[in-house]
This record gives sequence, structure tokens and C-alpha cells, in this order.
Amino acid sequence: MAQILVIEDNPADVDLLRRAFLEHGMTGQIVAIEDGELALQFLEGLRAKPDIGLVILDLNIPRLDGIEVLSRFRAHPLMAHVPVVVFTSSGSPAEKNRAMTLGVEAYLRKPMELDGYMAVGAAFRDILARTQ
Repeated sequence: MAQILVIEDNPADVDLLRRAFLEHGMTGQIVAIEDGELALQFLEGLRAKPDIGLVILDLNIPRLDGIEVLSRFRAHPLMAHVPVVVFTSSGSPAEKNRAMTLGVEAYLRKPMELDGYMAVGAAFRDILARTQ
């Protein structure tokens, strides 16, 4: 299974995503990056197409916001076609519209309860299956 790149600054959210992925049979490697600058360093270090099947991106990350990271990922020839799902607490219509304009697969709001995280694992599984 392809890797899943999670760009998220909250370790608890990353842990909950890992649990949700396991709950839904997603056993591929999860690569977690905690801020926008590190995400760009990852991007700049690419020399060949990475084995990444899905990027999960929070918009509210330190050092460089998620919309800028998304813009740079979309402009990079090795990552331009990798599916990206925005997974954020932001309910801003402007941010959602901007993300959708930049070509995200989905814009999902972070749930407030554990059950919600487990349920969202199914959505990520379905997106990954649909885009492979």
C-alpha cells in the first residue's frame, strides 16, 4: 500500500488518524510532518516520484499555512497529481473555496469525538481506493 503523508501539527490528531486508518485496514506507512516549512523541505528534497497515495493536510499549521503548502504541492511536477484531502477544524467558506480551487479531493472537518475520527477513517479509505 502507498504511503500516506499527513501534514498536521497536533500529535494527538496524528495518533487518532493512525488509529482510524488501522480500524479501516489502511496499513501503509504514515509519514507525519508537523509544519508547513518542513512540508516544503520534503517537497524540495524530492528527486523521483514518491510512493505517496494520499496527502492529508491541515490548514492551520505553523510556519507556513496549509493553503500555501497546497499551492506549492500542486505546482510541483512530482506531487501535482497526488490526491490531497484537507482535514481541518476550519469552517471558513473562503478557505474551503480556495482549497477546492486548488484541486483537493475533499475538504473534511475534524470531528470532535473519537467515534467521528474512526468514521472518517472510512472516508479516507474510500478516497484512497478511488484515486489509485
